[in-house]
Amino acid sequence: MDPQEIVPILCKGRQAAHQESSRHAGMSNGPVRRAEQNNIRYYAIDCRSEEQRTRWGRFATAFSLDPNAVEDPDQIEKLLASFQAMRGQVHLCLMGCGLRVWEDSCSNAAEAKEAWAEEKSKLHMCALFFMKQGF
Repeated sequence: MDPQEIVPILCKGRQAAHQESSRHAGMSNGPVRRAEQNNIRYYAIDCRSEEQRTRWGRFATAFSLDPNAVEDPDQIEKLLASFQAMRGQVHLCLMGCGLRVWEDSCSNAAEAKEAWAEEKSKLHMCALFFMKQGF
């Protein structure tokens, strides 16, 4: 999925994102419009740490998930219960900080790349968890 398709819907809601994209010339057939035409529903899972969510902001409609929870047997049962009703109804959108945030917050490029690699690893772990559970 392309962030241009998902982020406007997550931030503004489907209707507002479509109206905004339609106002821009040549955007009426853009990614938000395609999502609307295909009736795709997204549910955001914010995999950033509490500190990162506090520092860089929260998505009001996102579920906050500590990536380590997918390895904790006690948490797995709670996670599955939370998401069971959504199985087959929505596309899960796992979100992290992204490389740019790490480049801006780390003291050098090597540190930023290491932090980004660690974040990607956690996101992949979460994605694999949900895939194995049939989401």
